[in-house]
Amino acid sequence: MSANDITADDEFLEERPRLDLMLLRAGPARIVRQNLSEQAAAAIRQRIFSLDLPPGTRLVIDDLADALGVSRTPVREGLRQLVAEGLVTYDGNSYVVTSYSRRDIVDLFAIRQALEVLAAAQAAERMPMEAIASLRAALEQGRSHIAAGDAEFMIALDRHFHTAIAEGTQNSRLKPLLDSLQEQSWLIRRWGFLPKLVEFVETITVEEHLAIVDRLAARDAEGAARLMEEHLRKGQQRTLEWLRL
Repeated sequence: MSANDITADDEFLEERPRLDLMLLRAGPARIVRQNLSEQAAAAIRQRIFSLDLPPGTRLVIDDLADALGVSRTPVREGLRQLVAEGLVTYDGNSYVVTSYSRRDIVDLFAIRQALEVLAAAQAAERMPMEAIASLRAALEQGRSHIAAGDAEFMIALDRHFHTAIAEGTQNSRLKPLLDSLQEQSWLIRRWGFLPKLVEFVETITVEEHLAIVDRLAARDAEGAARLMEEHLRKGQQRTLEWLRL
């Protein structure tokens, strides 16, 4: 089963903006909706995540404005939003797609660990059982995609796992803090592991996720927190090894 066989009812595959698909599949497209700066940010973000704009790429405002069919102002504002998200770096003169050093990755995982350990504990106490069951089903489905070598699906599934737990905390202050950190982590993962899926590593990752879900279902806050801490610690180690940093 490929990612194309997944139905719209599968919650873990988030809808991508139609504009972004146009940009990826048909080349430059024009923005026609309101709130142009957000649309510009979404379009550039998608190109970064598709690796059409790989780390280190200089982002020229005039070129982006021409490609998107908008003026320079919404592009500049959109880039500022991406700087705040950590996906783009601005040195006072130019915008560049963020590159990640070993120190950057270590710092990112340290912050994620502090917040996601808390998220796992709170989700164990607050996440509805229906949501936990849905998450388990999605992870079990991921096993077939590992065998098929579907890297895109597995990255989407990893994103769904961590997002679902953040939402399961029902903590409106915690999830926004995690969003930008998780986006940067997924960008690093795409940068390091696409187009080839590492089957052994993905198998370990899914099993670690399922072990955490078991603790959520048991309402074991301490156990969920401990396993999340171990998962992120191992995830940092695997990431540094994959990237040879």
